[in-house]
Amino acid sequence: MFAVAAEAPPPSPSLARPTLAAARALTYLCLASMWAGCAGLAAVPAAARARGADAPVVQALVVGAVRAVVFASLLAVVVFLFFVRAAMCDPDVLVRAISWLLPTNTNRVSVATMLRDPAILGAMTSLPLILLVFVGDQVVKAKGPQSVRIGTLITDVGVWSSMAVACFVILPNLALKLWRTKQGGDAALGSIV
Repeated sequence: MFAVAAEAPPPSPSLARPTLAAARALTYLCLASMWAGCAGLAAVPAAARARGADAPVVQALVVGAVRAVVFASLLAVVVFLFFVRAAMCDPDVLVRAISWLLPTNTNRVSVATMLRDPAILGAMTSLPLILLVFVGDQVVKAKGPQSVRIGTLITDVGVWSSMAVACFVILPNLALKLWRTKQGGDAALGSIV
């Protein structure tokens, strides 16, 4: 009397390969878009000093940089969805996909290993540099004959240096780490992470 529904067969692991390849390609595009956004944000203070804050060049740089960062953020969500889809096809894909973040010899990540990673060092270096932007903003608000010039200079140094760290340390190291991994997710030989 009761009909038993047949269970659907599990998805084939071979379906995860194209999804992972697409996620990998989109990750490169995401990193490139973040690089363009950071480079554009680094160019804004220089253009503002050369042409004035209301110049069309400065406005175009701001709009372009913001659009690049928003595009990269949307791509990050799409990459995450591709990883979820690949994980639904092959349960072991999550372990393989994030293995490039873990050392090859052990399953536990030590703090010393993480602190040797140039991307982590760059992120830790950029935090105090970003604080310079807030310090410069507070100096601009202070009363004084030179406070605007000094505050603007502090802000510009904070923006330039933090974006330089992002463009030349963090993002290239993440791209290199992704490039060194094999398609299956195994870390490349000789990689520190």
